[in-house]
Amino acid sequence: MSKILPITYPIITSYSHHTAILSILGVDESFMPWFCENYIELSIIKDPDCQAVLDFLNLDVYTFHVPRPPLLEFVSFKPEQLKLSGSDFENFVITGLENDYYIYAVLRCAEIPLYRSQRTQRHHPLLIYGYDQQQFYCGDFFENGKFRFEKIHRSFVASAFEQIIPGNYWWSGLKLLKKKKALHSLNAEKIKTSFRNYIAPSYSTVFSHPKLGQLRVGIDDVYNRLLLDLENLELGKRVDRRAIPIFAEHKKAVLRILSYLQQLNRCNVELVERFTVVTERMEMIRNGLLKYHFTKNSSLLQRVREQLMHLRVTEKQILNEVVNVLS
Repeated sequence: MSKILPITYPIITSYSHHTAILSILGVDESFMPWFCENYIELSIIKDPDCQAVLDFLNLDVYTFHVPRPPLLEFVSFKPEQLKLSGSDFENFVITGLENDYYIYAVLRCAEIPLYRSQRTQRHHPLLIYGYDQQQFYCGDFFENGKFRFEKIHRSFVASAFEQIIPGNYWWSGLKLLKKKKALHSLNAEKIKTSFRNYIAPSYSTVFSHPKLGQLRVGIDDVYNRLLLDLENLELGKRVDRRAIPIFAEHKKAVLRILSYLQQLNRCNVELVERFTVVTERMEMIRNGLLKYHFTKNSSLLQRVREQLMHLRVTEKQILNEVVNVLS
């Protein structure tokens, strides 16, 4: 017996909660109206002494860092609930897959050889989208930290779930995710508001997150924090190295949104082309920072800082024009 559910490489690979839902929803274009509404705004930690934790801002309900898009059905199980059900992990997963549920489970990485470079006690959620007689078909950030799809022996995955240590991750257990047939209609007004809030937030620029504390939102707060982190990096201080790569993914997401709107005749080709250049320049900034980490050449860091300041002006200008077009 075997079954493999539809899957695609996700447009966003910054965090597991994005890769999981976008690997499922991204198999066709029906998810794009929802994507447009939820992948424009950003949030970043207010306290400069803490890591930036830059992420896409979703003011809807979060449950253990998993956004709940209306296009997905969610069913959650705690480890103890699975034990009380009388079903072992392997059979539970297979039953779920047979009923068209993707499985998103927190596992102990040390039990799976593909994580062999990870810390022994590290726990991380794994997406399971299929199985055959011996293996589960999975997606996660494995040995080199890059998201990819792999086949893993079913016994390794089961052992990794059974050997979890409580409290080692934000949440525990597993979630069953099923794609709904219902469509999510495009809300042009909400998309315009999201762009406007990203450029100049209309709500308070500081709000509380139950796990991360106070966050700031909006383009200026993000650029200010990234520029501050570059200064701290030169001083030898610890900074969140994920922030710049995530910011580069944000540009790819916005470009995807603008391209989709252009297909619907809600955005012009010129703006898409100009934001394509923004996306390419942000990738250059990302690569420049990566080179600095290897060489410690201060001139590289200065160039990255200057490029980021220039990009700030360009991005704001283009997105202001996008808001005007959408009005």
